[in-house]
Amino acid sequence: MFPEICEGYTNDWYEPLELVIPRVYHEKMSEEFKEKVYTKALLETDKAYFTAQPDQYKVFNYNGAEAVLVQTPIQKAPLLPGSKDKNQVKDYIYVRNGGYKSIYTRIHLAIPDILDDNKPTFDASSNLLHFNADKATGLAIGEWSWSKQANDGRAAGAFVGSSGWNFYSMMIGGTKYAVYCATRETALEPGKVTADVIHQCYLDANATPHDIELVYNELKTNKWDIRVAVEAVEVPEDAADPFTLFNSICAPGSKNLFE
Repeated sequence: MFPEICEGYTNDWYEPLELVIPRVYHEKMSEEFKEKVYTKALLETDKAYFTAQPDQYKVFNYNGAEAVLVQTPIQKAPLLPGSKDKNQVKDYIYVRNGGYKSIYTRIHLAIPDILDDNKPTFDASSNLLHFNADKATGLAIGEWSWSKQANDGRAAGAFVGSSGWNFYSMMIGGTKYAVYCATRETALEPGKVTADVIHQCYLDANATPHDIELVYNELKTNKWDIRVAVEAVEVPEDAADPFTLFNSICAPGSKNLFE
């Protein structure tokens, strides 16, 4: 009866057990070692993860401003194919005025180009990693505008108006990033906080293991993040609009705010 109930037993011989190393150790293994130990099919079962590291992101305060980036750290949240309502990773990003004078503020969000749509049409449906802003709060009039200019007819709930996306590309650490710039349309009073510039992200519903593998091969990591840089300036007496004022200090893309 013994051979009949033990799978793999044949003539006093057992098929060797397959070597399996817990995936938590995969990123510490060399590619050469993984290729020897794992088949491609096993490698493709590795998941992608989202991280947020606000203590490593930069805040640039001009002319006495004291803005503070507020974001909950995320060590390693699994990214599964999802949507706005399924398998989202909650990532709240906003700014607090920690000073005693009103400030203008804007945020730069850098996403690896391979995770973005890679097109000048800003077709978010083509993204591999999506991020969302809340239409009722983050995109309310007076809050975050992703436009290039002020007073361009942006409607409540819309990202941009007629001036189009405030967007540029940049190399960060040897990797090409797509950078989106969101400017708060009104001044932020002392002690107050903005609405969330974004509140969640998720992996595209049609993402495949092959997509994950392609990104891993380029980024050399299965932990992905959206890098953040914050700028703030005290509101001047002449009260120039924040878009014009910021562009006179540091036009988007003219300086690498992430390194």
